[in-house]
Amino acid sequence: MFNDEIFDILFRLVPFGVYVVDVQKLEVVYSNDFYKNMNKTPGAKCWEEVYQDHRKCIFCKIGDLTNSEGKPTGEIVVYEHFNPSDDKWYQIQEQCVYWYDGRVVKVSISVDISKIKEMQNDLAEAHADLRLAHQELEKVALTDPLTHLFNRGKIDEVLKSELDRAKRYSMPLSIILLDMDHFKSVNDGHGHLAGDALLKTMANIISEHARQSDLVGRWGGEEFVILCPGTDLENAYNCAERIRECIEQTEFDTVGTKTASLGVSCYRDGDTEEELVRRADKALYRAKQAGRNRGKCEWPQVKTRKT
Repeated sequence: MFNDEIFDILFRLVPFGVYVVDVQKLEVVYSNDFYKNMNKTPGAKCWEEVYQDHRKCIFCKIGDLTNSEGKPTGEIVVYEHFNPSDDKWYQIQEQCVYWYDGRVVKVSISVDISKIKEMQNDLAEAHADLRLAHQELEKVALTDPLTHLFNRGKIDEVLKSELDRAKRYSMPLSIILLDMDHFKSVNDGHGHLAGDALLKTMANIISEHARQSDLVGRWGGEEFVILCPGTDLENAYNCAERIRECIEQTEFDTVGTKTASLGVSCYRDGDTEEELVRRADKALYRAKQAGRNRGKCEWPQVKTRKT
């Protein structure tokens, strides 16, 4: 006849825990040597013996493994559980069966997976670090290291995307090119560190006065670009003027007051990125030729504030 002694012979030396609980009384009727901490006190409840807790386990699976009459369903459940009594993680497999004496019992097999969990956590942390490093690399690849604005490559990418959208939905799209006036004199007279500081401050001014929907980038050298999706030529020019006036009114460290010239163009049917930028560049050139510290539009009929 099958009994505790035979059961113990079978499971005494296995490297995982086996314990058996009376479903009606919730008392441990057997545990192998894996559970050396068990007192095996007659009448002790399973939560007291296995988890050294004074409350019934809220995760108990007996209700899932027996039917309304308390008989085994034949189902097997597998789950993971952290045991605070020994600070370890276990994978537990459980099933309710008939014991050799006719009682319904729950048989639980517990495998210590703490090292696996530790490796999983280490791997998750490594993946998180890798994602952060990847994001940082992407940021470095897309931004100008001095001003932290988008660089020329990113601007080109977004301009292509916005131009496609403007064509598809017949939406306006404007571009503003901004060039600082007499920037070379800053580097020549005050040094390149002063020039770098001026570019950083200029980047902040432009970003603060552009709209949230606009994209600001460093075009190269002392030139900046502002993409204005959904914006017609007149409104883009008004944005350019706000930025120009703010620059004109700013007292910069070391170099004092400075000015900027701006050129504005707007999408036309059939435009390529190069054509849109070329017209803004031509408008910027006209602003420089007209005396600097002013904005010019590609279309003369748009009223500008300085002639």
